[in-house]
Amino acid sequence: MAVEFDLTVGKETFAVGIIEAKGKHVTRAQQIMGGEETRYYPALMHVVCRIGGKVMPMEYYEEMPMHAFSALMVRLNTEGFTG
Repeated sequence: MAVEFDLTVGKETFAVGIIEAKGKHVTRAQQIMGGEETRYYPALMHVVCRIGGKVMPMEYYEEMPMHAFSALMVRLNTEGFTG
């Protein structure tokens, strides 16, 4: 993992890893979102993030509480793409 940190979702804390994302990962996320721009971040999270070492479905991120989703989005925009 390029980046690892803890993320609290509700009352639970999970280890989150972000792989060393490349252009092919962004392209894959764009394919998965199926042209629905609002699904870009959930699709990208599905492709590059690991929760407790597991790939989670895009819907997991869509149902994530706003604070946790925003925290993960910020990490993707900073650490996930600056390494």
